[in-house]
Amino acid sequence: MQAKIDNKEKKVAKAKEELNTDDKMMLEKNIEAKLILYNVLSLGEIYRISTCNTANEIQKRLLAMHEETHSDMALMVWIKTDS
Repeated sequence: MQAKIDNKEKKVAKAKEELNTDDKMMLEKNIEAKLILYNVLSLGEIYRISTCNTANEIQKRLLAMHEETHSDMALMVWIKTDS
């Protein structure tokens, strides 16, 4: 959902009636991006991103997962070559 800032500087989701054309287009693009991501990911990856609300959150989670896997693999190679 698109957010607006209330008088206490907190982000609050806009009501459906308050969405303008740009907001609706952004929501449609977000849904489209999420569907594309869900269609190319494995079940394990989908499980790990299931709590994400936006395509941007999914991207950040996937990058963190990749970096974690990459650093684990680098550590295993280092341990193997050190022996």
